[in-house]
Amino acid sequence: MESTPITITVDNNGVNTLLYVPVVVQLTGDFAGVYTLVVDTLPALSTVQLTLDSINTLAGGLTDITAFTNLANDSDPSNDTSTVSLTFGAVPSTPVIADVVACTGESVDLGFASVGFLSWFESDTSSLPFFQGDTLTVLAADTTFYVSQQASIVGCPSDLAIVQLITTPTYLDTVVMTACDSMVIGGVAQTTSGFYADSLTSAAGCDSIVVFDLTINNSYAEARSATICDNATFTLPDGVVVNTAGTYTSVLTAANGCDSVITYTLDVVTSFAITQDLEACDGDTVVVGSSVYTTTGSYVDSLLSAGGCDSVITTNLVVYPTVDVTIGGVTVVCESAPAVDLALDPVGGVLSGPGVVDSTTFDPAAAGVGVATLTYTFEDGNGCDATASLDVEVVVCTGIEDIDGIEALSIYPNPYISSINLLFDDAVAGELNITLFDVTGRVLKAESVMTTIGANTISINVSPEVASGVHILQIERDGAVYSTTLIKK
Repeated sequence: MESTPITITVDNNGVNTLLYVPVVVQLTGDFAGVYTLVVDTLPALSTVQLTLDSINTLAGGLTDITAFTNLANDSDPSNDTSTVSLTFGAVPSTPVIADVVACTGESVDLGFASVGFLSWFESDTSSLPFFQGDTLTVLAADTTFYVSQQASIVGCPSDLAIVQLITTPTYLDTVVMTACDSMVIGGVAQTTSGFYADSLTSAAGCDSIVVFDLTINNSYAEARSATICDNATFTLPDGVVVNTAGTYTSVLTAANGCDSVITYTLDVVTSFAITQDLEACDGDTVVVGSSVYTTTGSYVDSLLSAGGCDSVITTNLVVYPTVDVTIGGVTVVCESAPAVDLALDPVGGVLSGPGVVDSTTFDPAAAGVGVATLTYTFEDGNGCDATASLDVEVVVCTGIEDIDGIEALSIYPNPYISSINLLFDDAVAGELNITLFDVTGRVLKAESVMTTIGANTISINVSPEVASGVHILQIERDGAVYSTTLIKK
């Protein structure tokens, strides 16, 4: 109801009938406005009621109402005006409460937050509510309620709203099931036979209890392997015949209705006929099966593969001879002596060891005092290599005065042609080791002489076949070495 009718009573206390009597109604406050009503005929000594029903009082409020007439020849104008003050209570909106669907026997809360409180009626004709409050708690059963809301116990009630409580049943059922290996019930994988309960939700949202009478049968799975020769076949458990390598799965049905899965890994071994051409160096061995070959030739071996299949291998073998490698040169040299070239044969190999400065040269200063083992390795065009070694002793050489007993040494002539003379005094008679080298370290002449106390003259005869050039004369006694350079014409 959006408007409240206002009734105005007009009395004619006179003895004359009045025609066309205007009544002015003036409202101030929350519902301000001016309205004019007309009484068409007002008989003498009569009363007429006029209704003003266009005022919207739904929101409530305060207003002062003044109603008056203004007629000419009115014998008593004091009663032509009537004033009244009215208070209208606000009318709440009709409550909006959705229908509720609930499960049978479930406790249900109905209602919503009202402007004051709700009044609950059993029918739309009930004069008194059976419950007042925002929330009504009942056990679920099919029921219709009529609800209005008002701001206070003396406030204006709203129109009635209809609320329906609709119930849906719950269920209990037993299901007999058979599964292989496992079955998921209620989110849990069950692997043994037995009774299992599961709570399901129906389309209406109510619980349905299902009891499963479950029987679990076990399936069977096995992995196997087999090997055949390349000219054979293999029959799988399901009767399929195969002859190529691979993994094959046969799915059979066991007596309990579950799968029996057998997986075969099949290897196929090839029967080989192989010819191989091999090369080896003298001293190497070639092994084929249980046979060992070291010389050039053609050899045939029959081997048994891992799968039991024959493989024939023909080996054409070439064995290359080992190259002869030599290294020669100085074997004792002063640390202060210049670098010397070594005699390497054949040339083109790799020289290594202490004091090696390039592919042919040995530097005693770089090697340091001691025995330097030099290694020469040569690889021929067939890939065969051989190695030779040379021990070179690097010694500390001193002046002639450092050799015990030797004084006033003279060596002449220099240059020389075929003989070298040594003149010196010896305070200690003893052995002297005299050696003549070329610049490659090759020994040209070597003698050991016994000296006497006093003046000594020693002649060293050099073969005329010795080539001209720079030579090194070395004198040694008790580890002390003296070296000097001579030129042969």
